[in-house]
Amino acid sequence: MGHISIPGNEKADSKAKKAASGLSLINELLPPYLRKPLLINPSAVLRANNDTLNKEWSQDWCKTKRGKRMLKIDSTIPSAKLLKMLSNTKLSQVAASRLAQLRLQHFPLNKYLHRFKRTDKPNCPACGNDKETIAHFLLHYMKYAFERWALAQQVRKRKKELTIEILLGDPELALPLANYIKGTGHFKVKSDKYAQNQNITTA
Repeated sequence: MGHISIPGNEKADSKAKKAASGLSLINELLPPYLRKPLLINPSAVLRANNDTLNKEWSQDWCKTKRGKRMLKIDSTIPSAKLLKMLSNTKLSQVAASRLAQLRLQHFPLNKYLHRFKRTDKPNCPACGNDKETIAHFLLHYMKYAFERWALAQQVRKRKKELTIEILLGDPELALPLANYIKGTGHFKVKSDKYAQNQNITTA
């Protein structure tokens, strides 16, 4: 409204509207380097397209059942934090695999294995009534109290509490967590029992 009846401003508004509509000044009046159509950088277009797709995928994934569950462990996902955790040079391939299984909630404990009929019951073999879940294995299994104490000491050094979110969400705890899993010998026992049931000889 402030531009009405002011000749110079009205002319400027008219030029701006033409430019917004794809119209411009007479080509001959432009400097030579502006007379040609601007070039499109294919790499920039591809990068922008990939950024848009990644953003949309991240938003959609966070709304899924698994995404919501993972966000409770790590609010920064999807991110490179998991790769950082698994890239610790002190981790063996087996240890890195176990940590990945923990984060993805595909850990070979009875509750998970029971879903695929790989075990008769979802119960913890030591506690009986409790389901053998990741939380149970990491935080409550009394048989591994000593190994858990050593793990808890590492957590306290970081001034944090022993929780699933801390254990699975902090890359600095990758090695202590791997040592806990190895120290329990839990999965060697499971593999030996499975081999016996299948009449397989293990080394």
